[in-house]
Amino acid sequence: MTWAFFFSLTTCRPTAVSDRCHFPRLSSKPPPARRRPPHRSQTQDGRGVLRTRTTAADAAAGGTFETGRLFTSRVDRYGQIPVRTNRYSVPIRLIGKRMRVVLHASHLVVYDQNVEVALHERLIAKGAVRLDLDHYLEVLAASPAPSPVSACESTCTPKHS
Repeated sequence: MTWAFFFSLTTCRPTAVSDRCHFPRLSSKPPPARRRPPHRSQTQDGRGVLRTRTTAADAAAGGTFETGRLFTSRVDRYGQIPVRTNRYSVPIRLIGKRMRVVLHASHLVVYDQNVEVALHERLIAKGAVRLDLDHYLEVLAASPAPSPVSACESTCTPKHS
């Protein structure tokens, strides 16, 4: 294919039927600029309501604001909640419930509704587990361990006695 043939295919030639080209004409001026909407954090808080004061004004007035990242996790059958790649223990009575978790830079706080139920130091390694044995004491107190005598009675025969 020669350059002249390619140029003849791409050149706009009005025909007798139509005075328009089948290719769009390029204008030399740019399209009008679209007005960008303001940034969400400048106009609205997380619920979509316009804020009347800035965060700096709230802090100067003595107000508090949350600096941690909020997660929602379900307690698994082992009494642990997954947060990112790690697992943290919660009281065993909360198995199956959804918990609100606030992950800060150095610690993690777990809430059941508005009540703080667990506080852990944040884990750095991936796949790590942080257990608090106090969370499992309810189960240990409710079901006493069998005595060694009763275990021997069920498994021992007269020859072993």
